[in-house]
Amino acid sequence: MATKNIITVDIMSNAMTVTFDFGKMLKKITGKNWEEANGPDSHCGIDYWYRSGKSIAYINIDQNQMTISIDGDTIFSGNYEDYPKIKELIA
Repeated sequence: MATKNIITVDIMSNAMTVTFDFGKMLKKITGKNWEEANGPDSHCGIDYWYRSGKSIAYINIDQNQMTISIDGDTIFSGNYEDYPKIKELIA
């Protein structure tokens, strides 16, 4: 079952608040349902961990930069606002 939690993060970009539904985003990318999981804290920005079966997804947001990794492979790293496809996935 996909997580129903919607994360609201203040990106501090022009004082706007952006809402991310990471479970929905990961499902759009992989076709799998994801649940929140515990994971280590990078001490850099905000960390989110998700699990789908044996797969692990890691999402980090730090100073307008987002990194998305699945099973250790980085599938996105950059300012999500500069990439319309990523903006579409997280909406």
